[in-house]
Amino acid sequence: TDKIYLYYGNSKSGTTPKSSESYDVSQVLVYHFGEGNALLTDSSANVNNASASTAEANSASFIAGGVKFAGGQSMTVPSSASLRFLSSKGITLSTWVRIDQPQTNSYLLALEEGAKHVILGIRGEQAYARVTSAAGDAEVVQTDALTTGAWHHLALVAGSGKIVLYVDGQPAANSPAQLVDVAGSFTIGNSQAGSNGLVGEIDEVQVSSAARQPEWVKASALSQGQESILTVY
Repeated sequence: TDKIYLYYGNSKSGTTPKSSESYDVSQVLVYHFGEGNALLTDSSANVNNASASTAEANSASFIAGGVKFAGGQSMTVPSSASLRFLSSKGITLSTWVRIDQPQTNSYLLALEEGAKHVILGIRGEQAYARVTSAAGDAEVVQTDALTTGAWHHLALVAGSGKIVLYVDGQPAANSPAQLVDVAGSFTIGNSQAGSNGLVGEIDEVQVSSAARQPEWVKASALSQGQESILTVY
């Protein structure tokens, strides 16, 4: 079994690296939703900070700080050279979400450029992933339902001619798709137009400019949160 060891308390150790240096080059956005200005700050090296937010900060979320939405709020991240979907490289969107009621058609994470988009959302009590393809929209929906009142890790992976939806680290649905490039702004908790608002909570948003492997998604779901089974003291 592979292990990662953490050592601490050594005054002779070298300089502590920046947190942004702990991510690989494909990690283009990471939001931990810290206090104050950290709520809008990207922890990756790409500085994809939010330009506006009407979300409610929650200091006691799933992993420390998080954000709440009541249907009309959103967080907006401007378009950038790093925050885009190149179909030749792929993309991965992931987040933790908690809902207490069925959703009409809520966007958790949305990259939108005109009529083109990459969307991770919830309709009713089911998560879905939707991307624009050369033949129109390609969408996959989980068969089971999310448990209301509980936290779930959701991820969308698009690349190599297909899209995959993950729920709690496990593949939930997939479909072939003739993927196309998408740029534009990135919205958390709503659509760009403001008509797909989430009623619920979000924590730990991540975007990768690569189609992450199933093992990567599973490790993310298992290693994050207060009850991580990958951490032993």
